[in-house]
Amino acid sequence: MIATRFNWSEQLLAPLDPGQISSAVSDSNPDWEYIDSEMVKFGSLTHASLDIEAIQSRILTLLSATTKDFRLVVHLLRTLQHAGNAEEVALGAQLFSLFCRQFWHSCYPENIRLKVRLTQQVLQRFELAQDNFTRQATTAQRDDVPGDFAGLAQFWSEDHQALSQKLDDLSRGYRRIENSTPDDISASAHPAADTAKTGPSADPAPRDLPAADTETDTDFPAADIDSGNDRTRKTALLNAADALCRRAPENAIGYQLRRYAIWHTIQSVPSADAAGKTPLAAVSADRVTDYRKQLTQADPVLLADIEQSLSLAPYWLDGHYLAAQAAQQLGLDAVAQAIRRCASEFTARLPQLTTLSFSDKTPFANADTLAWLNTTDAAATGISTGCIQADTDEITRCCRENGLDAALKKIDDAINRAEQLRDRVCLQLLAASLFEQSGMTGLAQAQYQQLYDIVSRSTVTQWEPALLQQLTGKLPESDFRRNNV
Repeated sequence: MIATRFNWSEQLLAPLDPGQISSAVSDSNPDWEYIDSEMVKFGSLTHASLDIEAIQSRILTLLSATTKDFRLVVHLLRTLQHAGNAEEVALGAQLFSLFCRQFWHSCYPENIRLKVRLTQQVLQRFELAQDNFTRQATTAQRDDVPGDFAGLAQFWSEDHQALSQKLDDLSRGYRRIENSTPDDISASAHPAADTAKTGPSADPAPRDLPAADTETDTDFPAADIDSGNDRTRKTALLNAADALCRRAPENAIGYQLRRYAIWHTIQSVPSADAAGKTPLAAVSADRVTDYRKQLTQADPVLLADIEQSLSLAPYWLDGHYLAAQAAQQLGLDAVAQAIRRCASEFTARLPQLTTLSFSDKTPFANADTLAWLNTTDAAATGISTGCIQADTDEITRCCRENGLDAALKKIDDAINRAEQLRDRVCLQLLAASLFEQSGMTGLAQAQYQQLYDIVSRSTVTQWEPALLQQLTGKLPESDFRRNNV
C-alpha cells in the first residue's frame, strides 16, 4: 500500500523556521543532486531503472527538515502521477492540496509567476492521469480527490482564478466512472463485502455480516513480517489484517492487528505549537460527517471504509470510536471492545495525544471519544455488569432486528421489574445509548445529564444495597457497631 510507505503528510507539513520555508534547496545538496538527476529519466528509455521509493524518501527528508521548496513538491507529485494508479493519484491530490493551502504564500520560489507555472505542470499531469483514475478508482477515492481539488479551488478563487477554474474542471472529470459497471465499482471498492453474496452458507452470524471467506491458506498474503524495514513490516501487517477481517469479520484479531500495524512504530507524539496544534491534516470533514450519518444503518462496508481511513490517519482517534460504534451496530460487541482497548492502550502510552489537534484545530479526540476511551469494556458497549445481562442482551438484539421503538418498550418493561437503583440506571443508560446511535443526540445528552445527576447524588447504600448487606453479614456484630458509632 503506497499510503503506508511513508508518513507522507507528517513529513510534508513538518514545521520549519520561516527562513527554511522560503529558501531554495541548495544546488550542492547531495539529496537534491540525486533527485534532480533521476527525475530526468521519467518517461525515458531508462525509466525502468528508477528507484521511485528512494526518490520519494529523499524528497520527504528535505521537505521535513530543510526546506519547503515547491520544486520538491512538484517532483514528489510526479512520482505519484506518472503511472496513473488510482491510489497514488489520490494520495498526490491530498498532498498537493495540503501543501498549497499551508505553504503557498511562504514557500520558495517567491516569484509567483514561476510558482503558477509549476502548478500548471502539476495540473496538466493530473489531467493526463484522469482516464486511468476513473477506470480504477474506488467510491471513496472518487469522493476524496474531487474534494481535495474543490478545497484548493476555493483557496485560489480570488487570487488565481485560472487555477481555480482548472481545478473545478478536474474535479468534475475525476467524478466520472468509465468502463465499469456499478457492480464492478462496488466490488473493487469494498472487497470485504463480496463474500456476502458468494460465500458458503454458515450458521447465523451478527447482522448483515458476510459469511466467512473461502480463501485457502495459499491466498493469505505472504510477506516477511520479520523484515528489518519498518515500512515493509507495516505493509505486511496491514495486508494480513485485511485478510483476517475478510475471513472472520466477527473475530477481533484482525482489528487488533491493524491497530498494532498502525501504531507499533510510534514512540513519541507529533510536533505541535503551544496550543497543541500539529501540522497534520485532519480527515476530510465531509467524509467524517458521512460516516456519522451512516452509523444508524451501519453495514460491513461502512466498517471497512472507516478502518481504511484509520490506516491512513494514525492520530485520528475519533475514527476508532466511529469504528467501535459501527461494530456494535453490527452485533460485533467483542470487536467493539477490542477496538476500545487498543485505542485506550495507545493513548495511555502517549497521553499527550489526547490534548493535540490537527492543522485545522480539529482535536485528535473529541469529548465523546475521550469519554469512550475512559469507559470499561462493558460500559463501552452499553452493558453494565450490574444490569440484568439477559435483559440487556435481548434489548440490544431487539434494537438491531426490530428497531428503536421495540427496544425502548423492552427497556421500560425491564425498568419496571428492576429492584435496585443501579439496574434501573444502567437500563436508562442503555436507552440513552440507543438514542445517540439513532441520531437523537439532544435527547441522549439530556438523558446522560439526568443519569449523571442521579448517580452523583446516590450513596453507596442506595447504589449497592445487596453488596452492603453481604458485607454486613460477614462482619462480627461488635465490628459492625464500632464502624457505625
